[in-house]
Amino acid sequence: MKNKVEIKEQYGIVNKKIINNKNLSINAKGLYVYLCARSGNKKECNPKVTTICNDLGVTEATFHKAKNELVENRIIYIKKDGEALKKRNRYVFTERQENGTYGIVYLKVLTNNKISLKCKAIYGLLSCLAGTRFVAYPTAKAIYLTLGICRNTYFNCMKQLKEYDCIMTKQLHINGRYAYCNFYINDKKPNKPKERYIFKAKKTRKNKGILASILHREMAKKQAEIQEIPTPEYKNYQEIVSSNIEYEALKGLYGGNEKAMYLLENAFSVIVSNIYSKKIKDIQYKGNIFYSGVVKSIFNKLNYDNVKYAIDCVLKVDTKIKNIRSYLRVALFGSYYETEEKQYLKMR
Repeated sequence: MKNKVEIKEQYGIVNKKIINNKNLSINAKGLYVYLCARSGNKKECNPKVTTICNDLGVTEATFHKAKNELVENRIIYIKKDGEALKKRNRYVFTERQENGTYGIVYLKVLTNNKISLKCKAIYGLLSCLAGTRFVAYPTAKAIYLTLGICRNTYFNCMKQLKEYDCIMTKQLHINGRYAYCNFYINDKKPNKPKERYIFKAKKTRKNKGILASILHREMAKKQAEIQEIPTPEYKNYQEIVSSNIEYEALKGLYGGNEKAMYLLENAFSVIVSNIYSKKIKDIQYKGNIFYSGVVKSIFNKLNYDNVKYAIDCVLKVDTKIKNIRSYLRVALFGSYYETEEKQYLKMR
């Protein structure tokens, strides 16, 4: 190995050329990764068929089918040791695993029978792409096309691998949009983000680092105090709004719908902030501008039907909403405006 890595647990070496072989199915690739982990730094291994099936969580028929694929493609060949009933298969690799690009896989991951064979094939591919750094950043499309599986199968397998702490992922964004994802394997953890200090005063050698860090800590403390300890006045407004809109009844109505509950919580905080806040923004609706005083009075008058109407309207929207709070603010205002307009037309 070029980069020496201290690995205390039992491991195996996987060849990228074999993982990328399009003639092999994903089950065959998963079995190959398992046999690599069993062989360690040797060229062969001899586990029992029952042991292999228990570790991989597959039937004997699935194992034999995958094994035959590896034999037909000349990746392994089988030697038989012993006599009569004591015969045992020895799985020998046709070439050394270190030739070309390779990855390191842990045996503890591959002997976990709660993880499917397809998940183990994905783990083997990621280890090849990561090498000795244990960090890879392929696209999802590249992984599922290489292994010959569908998109849904890939995401189900990734969910399973994350659940059992086999891999960790970290999404990276550029200008607020998803760019790519880092995959951390073999207990490698992502680096902690560095603290960024914003300091607008004149930068000198003395105050550049010290004052900036002090300001950052003070601002963080203030934000924590505001979030954790709401004022008594704010609590009173919360109680008034919850009684006006019948908050508990709405929670009972949308209890089983996570998306609706998320919208309800946001709608509740939007109503309270538009009544309690001293700086309320104007709203432009149907070509008319409604100033802060009108907005505050309308949010004071919102009831159960208005909030339900607004949430139902947002649930029907198919397009992506970037700022859900501002969208809900206009939707809640519009729900009252629409109902008042209908009543006025009926009266006329």
